[in-house]
Amino acid sequence: MALAGVACAPVTVGMVASLRAVEGWPEVEHAGMSAVLATMCSLPLGFVIGWCSGIVFVPLVNMLGGLGRRVTITTMPRALCTGASWCALGLSVPAMWGAPVTGMQDVETAGAAIAWLVVGGGATEVLRRRRLAKRAERGVAIGWSVERDEDGTRWLMRDANVGDGAYREGVVRARWGRLDA
Repeated sequence: MALAGVACAPVTVGMVASLRAVEGWPEVEHAGMSAVLATMCSLPLGFVIGWCSGIVFVPLVNMLGGLGRRVTITTMPRALCTGASWCALGLSVPAMWGAPVTGMQDVETAGAAIAWLVVGGGATEVLRRRRLAKRAERGVAIGWSVERDEDGTRWLMRDANVGDGAYREGVVRARWGRLDA
């Protein structure tokens, strides 16, 4: 992240310079020399901002990395919920403060609303899958069962019919997902 901040520093200087020109700020006389000076000053600033951003994102990377160690039936919705939570929090705070750019607060508010909907959908899917696993363990879920592997890992099994009508060959049991993390 720190190296990305250093690499993006000249781009940031260019964006700030273009915003200054648009908003009617006073122009700099020696544009070439000021761009070099601004780039040299912005490289350490980009390094620090990138380093701080990397520290902020360490918990997100650890959470998502922990989800991928042993994949279960709830891994994907939990990862979706985690990522959407970070987006929702990241967009909700600036949306409450208001943006200096016209119309940006509406974009942040809409983005935060969408992210919160994804968080709700991911959490609902996690609960739905856990309930399905519990019902399958009790034998109540039709077409689902739970089996243990040689090492003791529980798997959610799906019973599917092979063939159709008079050509139905029977029931095939297929692993749908791991239950134990």
